Amino acid sequence: MSATLAILGGTPVRTRPFPAHMLFDVLDFALASGWISFALVAFFLVRNGRRLFVDRSPQCRLALVALTHMAAVAFTALLPGEAARLWMIMLPMLMAPIGIELSAWPMRGMAMLPKPLPAHG
Repeated sequence: MSATLAILGGTPVRTRPFPAHMLFDVLDFALASGWISFALVAFFLVRNGRRLFVDRSPQCRLALVALTHMAAVAFTALLPGEAARLWMIMLPMLMAPIGIELSAWPMRGMAMLPKPLPAHG
């Protein structure tokens, strides 16, 4: 303990309060992934609701596993610290419910989403 304090310059190590860090980790991940991704996941959850747990389709199973994994990491604090940087390994799992949600949208609804900038070369 004294070696750690000497390395840190005598400042005590701050601990993260257990229940509060879960919300802030999820918010940090939402900021890092872009807020629109969390809005699309919310639309997916509202659209599917209980069907997500009852339906045996591969799409629902994939989305359920992805969302369950992210919830388990948040609730157990497996990756403590700067969630925006450390949770980037979970971004591909976030794309499963987003893709399923966007596949149910009509073309007019998808036209309202922001477009990426063209590459300059």
